[in-house]
Amino acid sequence: MRDRIRNVALALFNKRGFDDVSMASIAREAGCSVGNIYNYFNSKEELAAAITENVDAAYLEIEKEYESDAAGTALDHLLDFVGRTLRISVTDPILYPSFIYATKNPQSGLLDIKPERVYFRMLKDLALKCQEEGSLSKRIDADEMVRRLVIIHRGLLIEHRLEKDGAFDLESEGRAIVSEMIRGINSAG
Repeated sequence: MRDRIRNVALALFNKRGFDDVSMASIAREAGCSVGNIYNYFNSKEELAAAITENVDAAYLEIEKEYESDAAGTALDHLLDFVGRTLRISVTDPILYPSFIYATKNPQSGLLDIKPERVYFRMLKDLALKCQEEGSLSKRIDADEMVRRLVIIHRGLLIEHRLEKDGAFDLESEGRAIVSEMIRGINSAG
């Protein structure tokens, strides 16, 4: 039922906009009572935030892989994470539509950088590990690095959306752009 409510909410948010969707309309479309929705979500805002939480489990699995990969460098892991999260962003049945919705409705807060979310925490951890190993200059603050990585991620998702011929390799582009950015940061005086 929780997943059904999330899916219905996303469809309604996309169709009518966040502000024009009530908990009653979500309940009606989901085939449950408003009270039942409140068993799962405390508010419409919490429901909107929950739309993207299903990918956190995938990110945590990636994090476990990195923890057990003694041969990989922090930079390898960061570039891999960039590519894999881009792929997840466009293939997850909830995440990509949520991204498109959030670009149309920034007041929803879905695109806000939230350090407590797994994605943002992992980006920061990987940036700090890159600094520790020396592959990323300590001249850039880890939070600023996260902000820049998020901007790149969002921009690439928009470019992917505009793609018409299928020649755009999202993962490779992401890795290449981040690699170039890091080279630029490291060479800046």
